[in-house]
Amino acid sequence: GCTSGIGLEIVRGLAKNDFDLILLGRSEEKLKALKLELLDLTTKNIAIDYFICDFEQLSQVAAISRLISSAYRSLDVVINNAGVWENKFRKDVSKLK
Repeated sequence: GCTSGIGLEIVRGLAKNDFDLILLGRSEEKLKALKLELLDLTTKNIAIDYFICDFEQLSQVAAISRLISSAYRSLDVVINNAGVWENKFRKDVSKLK
């Protein structure tokens, strides 16, 4: 994700280099705060949009993908910084019950 760790450092670097950004995360509060932080890192008027998405729910990932696809003409770069190591196969959070 983009609100901590490697993902956070990546979006900070992109903002400093005046890239427009689309941020995805689970917490609207963290995304709002991050947007303000990133806008302070640039001297230009970059566009920063954010969407709430829980990557553990594949239905949310699919819905956000469709939304972004319809809302934006093109994406130049996609950085996937969501991952987990599991010892047991699982497809979706609904399978955990």
